This record gives sequence, C-alpha cells and structure tokens, in this order.
Amino acid sequence: MSRYEKGHPVARGFRIAGLAVLGVLTAVIFALIFGYFVMLLWNWLMPDIFSLKTITYWQAFGIVLLTRLIFGSIGQHHGHNKRHKKYEKYENADWREKEEWKSGRRYYEWWKNEGKASYEAYKQKMNIDYENRPDAEQSKDNEQ
Repeated sequence: MSRYEKGHPVARGFRIAGLAVLGVLTAVIFALIFGYFVMLLWNWLMPDIFSLKTITYWQAFGIVLLTRLIFGSIGQHHGHNKRHKKYEKYENADWREKEEWKSGRRYYEWWKNEGKASYEAYKQKMNIDYENRPDAEQSKDNEQ
C-alpha cells in the first residue's frame, strides 16, 4: 500500500491538515465579509444617531476582532452541561455498555423487565383501554 492511498495514515494526515487550512481560510473570509457589513451598518446608523464619525473597513474589521476577544464565540451555549446531564451516565459508560444500548439489547431487556409493567401501570392510571377503543376494529382489519 502506498503512503498516499486513501486509507493510509499519511494520507489521512494530509487530509486533516488540508481541512484545517480550509477551515481557517473560511473563517478569515467570513470575518472579512462581516467586517464589511459592520462598516456599512456603522456608517449608516452611528453618525446620525450618536453623532459619531464614519469608520474605514479596517476599523470595522478591528471592531469585529475586538468584540470576538471580549465576548467570545457567538452561539456559545452556556447551559451546555445542564442540558446534557441526562446523558452523563451514558457518556461515562464503558464501550461495551454503549454498544449494547446502540444495538438495542439493553432496551429490549429493559422493556421485558420494567417497561411493559410501567406501561400497563400508566394505562391504568390514565384509564386507557386500547383494546376496546372505537377504532380498534378498524386497526385490526388493517393489520390483516
């Protein structure tokens, strides 16, 4: 196998490096474009509203960089850990346990041991009788 074939580690390294360079270039291009729109909005609004001077493109780009440094990433989720606490047990599980859940073995085991009883208790609590509901005959006919 040649070093430059698709599955080879060297080829993967080149691919990852290429994607990283592409990502950085894309971020720079978006920052430059965003700077242009900041300049347009500033020069349109700020002189009339607050009697401020107009700014150049590079000053607008500097404002974009400054706000990025001060406020951090736009779209950063501060409550990230709180939302994903319910998955913490799954994330701390070993790989065998994860594979068992993914394959469905654990789910069917849970359903057999606890799920069906919990579902029946829920039906009784909600007073639901699915077998004798009005449309039950129609659904039975559709299954046959």
